[in-house]
Amino acid sequence: MAKIDDSRVYISTTYEFSVHFYDLDPVGVMWHGHYVKYMEDARMYLLDQVGYNYDKHIESGYVWPVAKMNLKYKRPLKMGQKVLIVTDLIEYDNCLRINYKMLDKETGELLTTAQTTQLPVDVKTKRPSFSTPEVFVKLVKEYLATHKN
Repeated sequence: MAKIDDSRVYISTTYEFSVHFYDLDPVGVMWHGHYVKYMEDARMYLLDQVGYNYDKHIESGYVWPVAKMNLKYKRPLKMGQKVLIVTDLIEYDNCLRINYKMLDKETGELLTTAQTTQLPVDVKTKRPSFSTPEVFVKLVKEYLATHKN
């Protein structure tokens, strides 16, 4: 996996979840496919903060399929473990590029890193757009203007 670039973080959020019995594989750790489910939850939490949830996607005329995903599993997640996912929006000009860091809530240990790239696709034409829809750019800029550190 390519090194995750976090040099430019526009928006960062933290999402928490617990590993449940139904997430486990036969050897008692979280099955690898469930990581993606929680990444989706964390990504939607970030986009909710900006005001661009699934309804807004459709309303704006775009959907955002994942075009690329990289994951690096460093430590297995276990039943009952509380996990924080730090989700960083690092690009939004031509695509959505988001970095994820899964951390043990109690120890802060880094458990998993990931990155997704999503492209805007026009709902009517089903064709990808090669620039981010203005509605999303505007929402990000408004968020940044009101959430200065």
